[in-house]
Amino acid sequence: MQKALLLSVSLLLGFATASVPSEGAHANDCACPTVQANGKGNTSCSASESNNHCTVDYNLFSPASEQAAAELLAKGGMSVQTPPPINTLQALEQLALQGGDRLTDAVLVYLLVATADRAIDGALNNSADIAQELVQIVRPYRSQIGTAFSGENMQRWLPEPDQRLRGGNPGVNVDVLVGNQLIIAPGCVEVSTTRFWAMFKASWSPMRFTPQCRRR
Repeated sequence: MQKALLLSVSLLLGFATASVPSEGAHANDCACPTVQANGKGNTSCSASESNNHCTVDYNLFSPASEQAAAELLAKGGMSVQTPPPINTLQALEQLALQGGDRLTDAVLVYLLVATADRAIDGALNNSADIAQELVQIVRPYRSQIGTAFSGENMQRWLPEPDQRLRGGNPGVNVDVLVGNQLIIAPGCVEVSTTRFWAMFKASWSPMRFTPQCRRR
């Protein structure tokens, strides 16, 4: 493995209730766009690439990582609440039912978890600049990001059979918003600039068999 490459993949599954399908209901492919590293797991993922390093996290994200991500967003000029300390599928469903800004806050925290993990490890010395740039990109699209992870979208795509999504089945239409340095698809958000890339993809996303948030 190249020294410039950091690939972090953990497969710690969260708890599931009887009414909420487990995070392990679907496979989930996640890969950085230029560094040759990727991960495959059964949970939602947070991924980050900068300075020739790629981090892909699959897990019940630790409270420390989520808090660090929220603090990065605050440094970038956006105050958010951290999501409940449960698996992402349950948290997103719970917050979607509540409505309001907390759902979008949670998605943006998850989006920065992998980046925050690198900052915690001391492997990222420009995290505040990255956070500021990311906030500038996502702020105008908070509403669209919340809609992409809404309960309606979760209910639409969670039961979709995996075989219909593999290989970009032309019979499955997925609305993808491509903005300036931003891609938003159901259950997936991706930010890309000249110096960093970050993505959060829910386990139920129709893009769960693509490396990023759209089919390239």
